[in-house]
Order: sequence, then structure tokens, then C-alpha cells
Amino acid sequence: MTFVKNIWVCLILIGPMISCVPDAQAEDDLLVSLSLEELMNVEVTLASRKEERLFETAAAIFVLTQEDIRRSGATSIPEALRLVPGMQVARLDANKWAISARGFNDRLAQKLLVLIDGRTVYTPIFSGVFWGVQDLMLEDVERIELIRGPGATLWGANAVNGIINIITKNAQDTQGTLIRLGAGTEERGFGAVRYGGKWGKNTYFRLYTKYFNRDAFVDASGKTKADDWSQFRTGFRSDWQPSLQDHITTQGAIFTGKAGQTFKVPTLTGSYEDIFDADTDQVGGHFLARWDHTLSATSGTVLQTFYDRNRRMDPLSAILRETYDVDFQHRFALGRRQHVVWGMGYRTNRDTTRGSLKLSFDPPSRKTHTLSAFAQNEISVIQDRLRLTLGSKVEHNSFTGMEYQPNARFLWTPRLHHTLWGAVSRAVRTPARADDDVLIAFQTFKLEDILPETPPGGPPILVFVKGNPDFESEKMIAYELGYRVQPQANLFFDVATFYNVYTDLRAGRDSPFTFVTNPNHFESTLVIDNLMDGKTHGLEVVVDWQSSSNRTRFRASYSYLNVDLDLKPGANSESQTAEVGNPKHQAYFHASLMPHQKVQFDGMIRFVARSPARADDISLPFVGLLPRMNLPRYTELDLRIGLHLSQELELSIVGQNLLQAHHAEAADFFLGAQSTQIQRGVYSTLLWSF
Repeated sequence: MTFVKNIWVCLILIGPMISCVPDAQAEDDLLVSLSLEELMNVEVTLASRKEERLFETAAAIFVLTQEDIRRSGATSIPEALRLVPGMQVARLDANKWAISARGFNDRLAQKLLVLIDGRTVYTPIFSGVFWGVQDLMLEDVERIELIRGPGATLWGANAVNGIINIITKNAQDTQGTLIRLGAGTEERGFGAVRYGGKWGKNTYFRLYTKYFNRDAFVDASGKTKADDWSQFRTGFRSDWQPSLQDHITTQGAIFTGKAGQTFKVPTLTGSYEDIFDADTDQVGGHFLARWDHTLSATSGTVLQTFYDRNRRMDPLSAILRETYDVDFQHRFALGRRQHVVWGMGYRTNRDTTRGSLKLSFDPPSRKTHTLSAFAQNEISVIQDRLRLTLGSKVEHNSFTGMEYQPNARFLWTPRLHHTLWGAVSRAVRTPARADDDVLIAFQTFKLEDILPETPPGGPPILVFVKGNPDFESEKMIAYELGYRVQPQANLFFDVATFYNVYTDLRAGRDSPFTFVTNPNHFESTLVIDNLMDGKTHGLEVVVDWQSSSNRTRFRASYSYLNVDLDLKPGANSESQTAEVGNPKHQAYFHASLMPHQKVQFDGMIRFVARSPARADDISLPFVGLLPRMNLPRYTELDLRIGLHLSQELELSIVGQNLLQAHHAEAADFFLGAQSTQIQRGVYSTLLWSF
């Protein structure tokens, strides 16, 4: 109620300013930027590495436009991804997220490939994404393309359950100056400045700097914890078109920040655990260059290279990682009915680590290589009616050697505005350092807790999780079927179903107890191995409606997910806890309204079914003795009011998670970081462009 009162106060104070706004700004500038008809014709590239209409894509694709992101009130990429059907987005604390598609979601989720302008941002340490450092000026994002389902044929290993490509705007589209300032209860203070200019006739550039400081969240009792967060980032992009056939893009950024959290580290004395607050220092940057060359209307090449460097330091470990990558692709028409895209790439990762009892790697430094090649042929079997796509990617990596990832897809258009598509694909999740050579001290247990007949005071048991150099890739065969229909220009339905079969999933096998002196204790080691298979199936539905005036838009989504895992002989029984970590049901309803010529109103209500938390996908002995935090179902509401004070000035007031004072979305016991609960928040933003 306090938030609602604050909104009314703001409207009363700002109302006179709105009425005095000059009418020079056209009303159309404030309408939804794209109609549904235009959105279906948006050219996307993620599914085929070439431009094709969204409506005619043979994959479960979804596009978040700049307008979607702006009107959602999101202050980060992970928050914007809540708008995507079938995505599991759970916040662990103020600076960490667990994000995946179609299951297997936790802090170390590693079956979702994430790209920013084609630059992969996953870390080879665990094949996942540190979302806290994937920060951008959201005003510079043109769109986010997302595919739920495998895309390994074109993008390689780890594109198992989905792919995300965050595409930023051409520098030519960000000319002039933009200033954004804001503050709130959880968003304590943030700001960004961007300047776009031009060199000569054909070169455009932009420079930007941004900073934010976010408050800590709370525990279940409402006590403030230590997960506050701040980050500074600066970067650039340039776009040069030396000729009509060539487009050269360069971009880069550097950042530094601190992310707090509460650590829990096992010990062999006292209470057998040490709990303390500390910061993680995050420093890094990247540079990317891309050359697009057009050979003809149906042929062209792209050559891209990038360098990425990241350093993370906390009391448990220090990791310095460097990535070098080069990628080439060529598309061309083969006759009138075939379109071929092929390419090759090379990537090397080098890391240096410093460990502790809690977390270490052996060897502490390692360099890995990946060499890949792919080819895909799109065949028009019946012109404008039936299309068949066949392709495969072959990769050689330093962990498992050669891997192949083929797919076959069809797209049938029985009549205008109706599309039926299906696919059969193979994808793999290749091992990472966390599978191969990690050593984690998980927890210390009292001997009498494990063996009740033992007298109290006996030596404790320290449980380790150990990597396995013989760990093989996790494999998946996916079967997908989808249907899109646009019965009217302002109404759109999208349905996607899937059935995935997994083999050689990560699980754990126990080893015998050993007795160690100085001090006296037992040690139990759980070795990571490919000891689990599984199946998932699900359904994703989207309904989108927009008024003829573009003043009103409603979007609703529902997704169903079922995960069923089976252990192989020798696997620890607690490995199956992975299947309870994903909610079966998720839904949201998003309304975008323009009740006044210069006022925008947005609201999103989202529902997530009950999701019991667990330690992690790999098994952990004695998990039954751990404190289990069952995550109840929750419903939350976000609201945004945008007030256009002039053609150059916009004020936004946003309320997030308004239905509860605080709620839990995820739990993380595995690496010793204690999860917190997400608080209700209110913030305001002033955006000035000139």
C-alpha cells in the first residue's frame, strides 16, 4: 500500500508538468514501437546464422525488443529474461541469478549458451554464465533473440537447452547524448552517460559509462544480509562502412565491481563451519572486431574475433581467465531452392587459479583449445510452403576430443499466417574445469549424525567433491514440434512442445572413508561421473494481442516442465535431487497501456509453482542432513509508469515484487554462498536524450 500511495503522490506532483508539455512531440512516438504484424516480420539470425523472418523460423524462438525491455522496468538482462516463456529465472541473492531453459537450473546451470553480439560469455570454469558481470546499457540493446531448445549445429557445445544472443544497436542509431539517473529502495543509486558521434562520412561511434549501487537483500526473518553490490563499466562501439559491400564493427568494454555475500566454509573444529561476510572483486573487459562482407544478394561472409579477460577474487579462490576466439562463416545460394551456410572457428581458454581448502583446481593453471566446423543446408522442397534444413557441427575439444552435433528441421506453411515446424537435434555439454579437476570441501558432519550408534565426540567426517579427468560429455537428443498462427493482424498464438532424452548426465559415486590425522577426522570423496540419464518434456504457450491503435497490448504465457532422472549403478542416491529443482508450472501476464498521450503504464504479474531447493545437480552424500529450504510457490507483481515530460525527457517510476515484503526464489548451498530473499523495491529513473 505504501508504494501505491507514493505513486499517487508522484502523479499529483508531476501532473501539472505533463499538462504543460508542448505538443511538438508526435503521439506516435509514444506508441508501442512495433505492431504485431511488424514483429512477426522482424529479421532474426540466431536460428540459421542468416536473416529470416521470425514467423518463418523452425525453432522455439522469442524476441525481446528494446521497447519490451524499456517498458518492463528491468534494470538488468536477467530481469528482462523473466518476460520469456519457458525460461527459468531465479534470483539467489542481490547479485546472483540461476537462469536456464527447459530445466536443470541452478547457480551453475551449464546447458544454456549466452552470446552478446555473437561473443560467447560462458566461462569454461563451469560452462555457465556469471550473470552479475554481463551488464550493458539497456538503452543500447536493439533486441534479445532467444531460442528454447538446442542450437548446437550452428553454435556448438553447451547450446543444449537454449541459446541467447543479446544484440546491441548500430552506433549510427545512437547519435547524440543520453543521460540516465535513478535511485530507489533497492536500486540505491545508478547512472549512465552515452555520447554518439561521427567521424568522416561513413564511421559512427558511441562511448558510454555507467555505475550502479544496489542494496543487500534479507534472510527469511527479514534481517539485512551482506550481498550488496556495486559496479562501474565503460565501453565503446564503432561502425564503419568503407563501401556498400563492407561493414566493420569494433567494440569493447572494461568493468570493475564488488559483490558481497555470506560464505559458509567447513572446518574441523568447533561447530565444524565458519560463517563470515566478504566481497568478491570482479574485474574484466573485452574487445571484439567483426567484418561483414556482402558478395551478392544471396551470398556473404562474416569474420569475427574477440579477446575476453576476467578476474574474480574472494576468500575462497582467485581465478584469472582469458579467452581468444576467431570465427568465420560463409552463406550462399545453391541454385534457386537451396541456401547453404558453413563456417569454422577456433577458441583457446587460459586460466590461472589460487585455491583454498574450500575450492581448488589441480593443476592450478590450464590452457584448453576448441576447433570447430559446421555446415547447414536449407532446402525449399515446395516453394513458400515446405522447407527442410539439414546440418551438423563437428568440434574437437581438449577434454573429450571429437564431438558431433547434427540436426534436421522442417517448416510447413499450409496457408498464410500459419506455420508448423519440427526438429530432431543432438547436442552435447562438454566438460569444464569444474567437472575435470576441481576439489571442493563441501561440508563437515558429526560422526554420530551419520552413525547413530557411535558415541558423541568422535572424529568428524569431511566430505569432498572431486573432479574426474575421465568425465565425458553430457548428451541430449531433442524432439520438438511447434505451431504459430496469426488469425488477425493484432492477435498471435505460439505453441511449442518438446521431449528431450539425456544420457551420461553428471552424477556422483562414493568412495570409501579414509582416516586422516592432524587433526583426526574421516574424509569421504564424491567423484563426479556420468552416472545419470534422464528425460524432460514440456509445453510453452504464448498469446499476444494488441489494439488497433497500438495503445494497448496484452501478452500471456504459460509453460509446463517435467524432469525425470534415472541413476545408473554405482551412483549416489541423492543425485536425483536435481529433478526437484525446477518448477513444473510458470505463467505471466503482461499489460502495456497508454491511458494518456504522454503516459505509459505497464504491469506484469508472474506465477512460479513450488520448487523444493536442493544442493546441486551432482550428488552429495548426507544431503538429507542438510538444512533444506523448500521454495514455496509465489506470485509477484511489477508495475511501471512512464511520464514523457517533453520530447527529450522521460520520468519512470517502477515497483518490483510488490505483493510480498520478501520471498525466496532459489537456494545455493553448494559453493558455500548463502542465498537471500528478494525484497519489494521501488525506484525512479530520469532519462534525458538530446
